Amino acid sequence: MRKKLGNKTLLDRAAILSATDAVYETVSVPEWGGDVRVRAISAAARDDLEQAVFSAAQTKQPLRNFRARLAALCLVDDLGAPLFTPDDVEVLGNKSAAAMERVYRVAVRLNAMSAQDVEALEKN
Repeated sequence: MRKKLGNKTLLDRAAILSATDAVYETVSVPEWGGDVRVRAISAAARDDLEQAVFSAAQTKQPLRNFRARLAALCLVDDLGAPLFTPDDVEVLGNKSAAAMERVYRVAVRLNAMSAQDVEALEKN
């Protein structure tokens, strides 16, 4: 239910949980011969990604293929189903750096990752 409060609309639990908040963007990747669909990930998926980065930092083990990890989470088909699994990260990381950077930049923007967020994640 939505309730008006002055010029504001207050949402209740049902309105929040039923909201369609998935954001997608189509990105041209000429190195791969076409376009890909990049989506914003869920808050839980972002937390999992950040936890993996911080866990790697705690154990002094570098987290390889950060761009590929984010791409694997964000690349979806036309119905929104993931194209890749965590098992695909290594092979995805072997793809063109230019192509991966193009996808990565869109994924960062769609997921509202600030420059500081990205810097901290990449540093760790």
